[in-house]
Amino acid sequence: SATAVAAGGLRELLCEPHMRGIALLHWLLWLCSGFGWTGLVFNAALQTRDQPDGCHFDYWQQLLIVFMELPGTLAVQFIIDTPRGPAGLLGGRRGVQVVCYTLCGTAGVLASMPGTVGHGGALFCEMAARAAVTAGNSAMWVAAPELYPTSTRGFGASTASMFSLFGAIPANIWVYSGLPRMVVSLGIGVANCFAALLATWLPETAGVQLAAVGVDAELKHADLACGVGL
Repeated sequence: SATAVAAGGLRELLCEPHMRGIALLHWLLWLCSGFGWTGLVFNAALQTRDQPDGCHFDYWQQLLIVFMELPGTLAVQFIIDTPRGPAGLLGGRRGVQVVCYTLCGTAGVLASMPGTVGHGGALFCEMAARAAVTAGNSAMWVAAPELYPTSTRGFGASTASMFSLFGAIPANIWVYSGLPRMVVSLGIGVANCFAALLATWLPETAGVQLAAVGVDAELKHADLACGVGL
């Protein structure tokens, strides 16, 4: 049954210490990114209102912000397969997530400070944050199935997606909590920067044979202890 398959997949992932660490870290990353993405999208809408408590929005600004998802997604294609720079953080699956989530968190906070950066600067920061978070999410989706052995790849990646939805629920409550906009933006920025930090601890899978990531071989070694067959 589907329940038995899910239970078997969870047992395989959590039985072996190395794979358990990767899976839990990966799911936490998706939880934070789900909060960060949802919060950023909702918060951007509120920050383009013509009045603090009004229901009229600047839809041209919204269009510019949403449009930035396209270049953010396209730009990833040129760097996601080639880790570069210090510790490979200027490219590859891991590097794109680290850099882009950090940029998103920083730009999102600056966007809530129009008195400091100006209204034009705030709009630019919103656009930059949306492009960055879209790029980070694109790399995250590509890397997700590559982190798991063949037998649990679908279960592991799907569970990560579920955690992203879990993160989106409190993001909605946070954005509409009535707290000062700066405080709301700071919380979203912290979530995105924490996602970047978590990504630094995941293995880089760009250009690496899946077996070399270290999961298939180690899970096979753990079969006797767990009673799980690959």
